[in-house]
Amino acid sequence: MPDRPARARAAGLLLLMTPVIWGATFPAAKVALEHVTPWTFVAWSRGLGLVAIAAVLLVRRPPREAWTLGLVPAGVLLGTLMTVGYALQTVGIGHTTATNAGFITVLYVVLAPAGAALIGRHAPDRVDVACLALALGGLALLSIR
Repeated sequence: MPDRPARARAAGLLLLMTPVIWGATFPAAKVALEHVTPWTFVAWSRGLGLVAIAAVLLVRRPPREAWTLGLVPAGVLLGTLMTVGYALQTVGIGHTTATNAGFITVLYVVLAPAGAALIGRHAPDRVDVACLALALGGLALLSIR
């Protein structure tokens, strides 16, 4: 087992690589959309994702007690919502720059706490409100020409 500092460095490197890889998908999608329709792109990318998940499940199956009655319908609902979101995002990438699409997409980071406050029926933190105001200001700047 690696020592703790090495594991911490590896974890930090993985955390750094995640947004780099995620951010690189926007220009890649923009290039791909020059050759295929948004719907074809979504079908292929989500299809490949499904194959990857199926492969992982073949290698490492969750324990039987992890499967509950509501797991499959909840998974289908969440998968459908995510696919709709990806489809809308892909159509949007076709109509704007990769940078703008990335910025608009990352707004979920500040919208999630606002949504949680709304669903939980409590006032959002002041920091959340300030971040939301700044993000919406940035979105407004992107929207005006």
